[in-house]
Amino acid sequence: MTGETHQKDAEAECALRRLVEEYWARVDRRYGVEGDFQNFFAEDATMRLAVLNLEGREAVIGFLRDREEKMGVQKRVTRHVLSNYFLSRLSADEALLHTTIQVYAGEGDLPLPCGAPSGVGDFVFHFVRAPGAGWLIARIEGDSIFAGDAAPAFAKGTQTSMEQQKGAAFSACVPHAPMMKLQARRHNEAFWAEYDRLVDEFERFDPELVIVFGGDHVNTMHLSLMPSFMVGQAAEAIEDWGGAQGVLDVPGDLAIDLADTLIDADFDIATSYAMKVDHGFSAVLDAFLRGDLASVPVIPVFINSHYRPRPSLRRCRELGAAIGEWAGKLGKRVAFLGSGGLSHDVSMIFPQYENAPDEKTRDIMVHGHEKLGIDLQESLETVRQIMTGHAEDLLKGGESPVAANPSWDKEFLDAFGGDLKAFDAWSDEKVLAGGGSGGGEVRMWIAAGAAGLAAGSAPIEIDYFTPRSTLGFGLGLAHAGKRA
Repeated sequence: MTGETHQKDAEAECALRRLVEEYWARVDRRYGVEGDFQNFFAEDATMRLAVLNLEGREAVIGFLRDREEKMGVQKRVTRHVLSNYFLSRLSADEALLHTTIQVYAGEGDLPLPCGAPSGVGDFVFHFVRAPGAGWLIARIEGDSIFAGDAAPAFAKGTQTSMEQQKGAAFSACVPHAPMMKLQARRHNEAFWAEYDRLVDEFERFDPELVIVFGGDHVNTMHLSLMPSFMVGQAAEAIEDWGGAQGVLDVPGDLAIDLADTLIDADFDIATSYAMKVDHGFSAVLDAFLRGDLASVPVIPVFINSHYRPRPSLRRCRELGAAIGEWAGKLGKRVAFLGSGGLSHDVSMIFPQYENAPDEKTRDIMVHGHEKLGIDLQESLETVRQIMTGHAEDLLKGGESPVAANPSWDKEFLDAFGGDLKAFDAWSDEKVLAGGGSGGGEVRMWIAAGAAGLAAGSAPIEIDYFTPRSTLGFGLGLAHAGKRA
């Protein structure tokens, strides 16, 4: 080998080392995924990380993009420390560069505690020289030599595809009618037995995060400013006879990241750092969390299902799917709860603005009780007494005050157990005509079901339906369990 050839080989090796070091620096610092990584890889590049295999530049960059998003949400930090370089092949258009990498990983605010590396691996970078583009990565091969507890699943040999990056998902959709608390369970024994079974399955799933889709009943949300969708950043359940009172444990870092993600997905999402919720949220949380609303981190997602203009069922499905896609990248067990439904007409209690019977009612709808100096608890107590009377009449065979529609309920449940895109063709007028003003709460079911499916749950199952009950309306339950 001549001195000139040796000099050129040394320069090539230095250039290749710099490329590898810059690649890992960008991986660690989580920038460059959308742009610069395109310039690192050949179009047909492949990557093997222990048992994980990726084919093509788009798949490789997709993996890096998902990794970046997941690390941002989890506040995960990594550093790859390189050593033991050697060049085993070098020609005018091809090179193989070997290196050993120690990985340090942790989650939280800096500085993180430092212990042993989370993993040690041997890597081979296969480069090709492209005309006008210089050296490009054609293949990365990584073998785990040591894998600690903080190592990713593929380094431990337990993740072989991108699909396995998703965390586990569970969804359940249930009613939240306050009258459910006014009648003894024995009057609807089969319904409550199935409801309890769903709660038991939820507990076995042991979620690390709950996302609940709910609405309001003019107790906390008013027409002075009514968003179609809102993600709570901090939330408290009010004292409400149909639900439970308490502060929700909203994980602020996840909630704001979810809102940012939805904005990026073209949802003009609202947020609240002082969100108050009524039984539209707290009834289902009280049931599934066994009375302890703060026992599991919860992100509440409000959907306006009562007041015009209401979001379309298609948009609710798309919202749920976007939330599920985000949740599926967390690497957590996430449960989605849909609260409300089925058909019932409550327009006599919650009229539209233009149909309000008097100015006082209209002012409450717009501004709320407190701003008008009206005691909310007194109003809720009045409603409770009225509904208690209805509950007693129904047990005696009296007529339902909410005009349920069993045939519409069945039509909805048949569609809900299939392809949720079927609801894209359901107009607001169809929902009102068949399901009544309260039937619009199926928006929460559609969003929760779509979220679970997008996050990787099993298909949706209709667990229970009775067209009539002593509550005066049809009762339905549905869920999608963890995929086997």
